[in-house]
Amino acid sequence: MEIEENVDDFNDSCSDSDLADIEELNSLFLPCHNVSSQSVGPKYILHISATNDTNCNIVTALSDASCDVFNLTESQLHKLNKFQEHNQKLIDCKFSSDNRNLFFTGSSDGTIKIWDLRVPTESVITFKDTTLTEGSSVKPLSSFDVSPSNILLAAGTELTDGDAYILFWDIRNTALLGAYWESHTDDITQVKFHPNDSNKLISGSTDKLINIYNLLESNEDDALQECLNTEALVEELQWFNVGKQWKISCVTSTNDLQLWETDGAEPYKCLSRVDIASQIKVICSFKT
Repeated sequence: MEIEENVDDFNDSCSDSDLADIEELNSLFLPCHNVSSQSVGPKYILHISATNDTNCNIVTALSDASCDVFNLTESQLHKLNKFQEHNQKLIDCKFSSDNRNLFFTGSSDGTIKIWDLRVPTESVITFKDTTLTEGSSVKPLSSFDVSPSNILLAAGTELTDGDAYILFWDIRNTALLGAYWESHTDDITQVKFHPNDSNKLISGSTDKLINIYNLLESNEDDALQECLNTEALVEELQWFNVGKQWKISCVTSTNDLQLWETDGAEPYKCLSRVDIASQIKVICSFKT
């Protein structure tokens, strides 16, 4: 009963603001301490990725289109190197899942690059739309992902000349493998491979749709398996599983959360940003 009362009190006082009292936050969450820190100067960190191992490597994508790479030991964060070749905003960075020395960066300059920490002077592979002809528009990338097999690379683009594309490459070959351009009508903000199936892909867009594809099919029409209408601009997508069933989470541009079955006509759960903040406070209050 006390928890329910806390929820009501919080809902009454909750406003559409991202401001929070630091002392109150510190009282709700478990104490933590700073083991080590490194400054990236006046730049902003836009994206971050790390290897899934001890003494992990960490890459940060910065607002000046460069990347800083660090190594984390038990008590120290060491800067390994700075990498910079892109000339426009970085859209993401990801470490390879099977090689801690390799990481990917994507940019709105239309390229995705692979970097090797053992080759600090330049990128080792660059992927771009190799079908472009003289005078045609570069397709600015807005998202990318790497398949769990580390063979297939997919990237979503901004709306270009009336079409929004999902581009595909075989990582072993820099030539463009193929593309979809009929399933979305606006910028593609997310592409995500299924964690266990390199032939299954989801995409989200500012056209408010989440599309699910079977990449084994020979054409885009057959590949498109489901189209989910979120009725909101899609910002972030993730696969997650409940038992043996895989589902999709979607964060919208208003920071609302939608949970979807892969064949659902509508989300089976919707949480507003205020709902989420309320539940976080309830859980933290209960634990303390």
